[in-house]
Amino acid sequence: MKITGAKYESGRDVAEIAKLIRADVKAAQKSGALSKSLKVAVRISRYSMGCSLYVIVQSAPFQVLNSDFVREHVTLGQRSEYQGPRLTKLAQDTLDTLEVMLAEYRQHETDCNNTNFYPFVKFSSDVESGELAIQTEHHRALAA
Repeated sequence: MKITGAKYESGRDVAEIAKLIRADVKAAQKSGALSKSLKVAVRISRYSMGCSLYVIVQSAPFQVLNSDFVREHVTLGQRSEYQGPRLTKLAQDTLDTLEVMLAEYRQHETDCNNTNFYPFVKFSSDVESGELAIQTEHHRALAA
């Protein structure tokens, strides 16, 4: 089954799509759909069998990691059987909004790897590890 986003245009280069995504992010920030303080990087990668488009949140003015996830991580580490969300609702909603933006420019088939680009949306490892360190210190201080 072929899925085509509303803003997809045949032959459009991934670099052009990246520029359009940057403009969409700015418009979403202006409209309030995304936080105005959100810092987002849009990058592309080309390789022999295709290309990827990365949307990486580099900083966010809100808590990203779910406190319950961090508490379990601090308390039990690798033994944790925590099944809840890793991200806060606002963090997940932000990623979902960005994923919808990317989907608007994609055309792909659900049963194979035929796509104009592979999308990746995430928080940077610096954001997550920095917040994990802060929350870990907080949870350890509470436990002491």
